[in-house]
Amino acid sequence: MPDSTPLRMYRREQTDKPAIPWGDVERRLQEAIVYWLCAGSAARPIWGVWHDEALWLSIGSPTVGRGLRSSPSASAHLEDGHDVVIVEGTHRTESDESALARFCDVYNAKYAWDMTPSSIPGPIVVLTPDRVLAYRAGSWRDAKTDPFPLAASKFTFG
Repeated sequence: MPDSTPLRMYRREQTDKPAIPWGDVERRLQEAIVYWLCAGSAARPIWGVWHDEALWLSIGSPTVGRGLRSSPSASAHLEDGHDVVIVEGTHRTESDESALARFCDVYNAKYAWDMTPSSIPGPIVVLTPDRVLAYRAGSWRDAKTDPFPLAASKFTFG
């Protein structure tokens, strides 16, 4: 399990806010259908799975591929802008047949797909987190009166 510390926002640690438990964040990473991958100057919606404490992503976009080649660092976030989860770390392309078979098992169960290691349409990129940031915000309608953030945590790996 990663180490948890208060998230730093607005030049200060959010120690007066409730922490978000890692179990809640990990569940959201596992259940998410779409991950927005940011690599270089590209950001695209990608399918993938949270597996073995990393995001395993099926890359189909040549623009994202170029962004990944431009730097060893990348980030991904979930779609929700009010219940935010951001994964920041380094990436690598997976080519090990047995690792890809395990990925396909998890991916196929999640998306009701039938991918095999020999039928993967593009590279599988593993984004290994250095840190995961999570915070919750109220409705935009209540932004003037709700405290921000409502809850926040930072999780570090390694």
